[in-house]
Amino acid sequence: MRDQCIENVQRFAARFPANPNIQASIDQLKTPQGFLRALIEACVVLFLLSIVVAGLGGILGGAILGRGDRS
Repeated sequence: MRDQCIENVQRFAARFPANPNIQASIDQLKTPQGFLRALIEACVVLFLLSIVVAGLGGILGGAILGRGDRS
């Protein structure tokens, strides 16, 4: 899985060969510690994104459906 992720990132980075920051990120990703850090960061971002999307869904559902009879 790690090798496939690195390969995909390298393919993406080939589109932007002039950016040295991308190559530095890929070099960091190739280390076990760098890959673990990227994996943890991705999990945290996805967790926070799921909370935001669920909240927006609740707000939208409440606005559309609302309460039928408030008496």
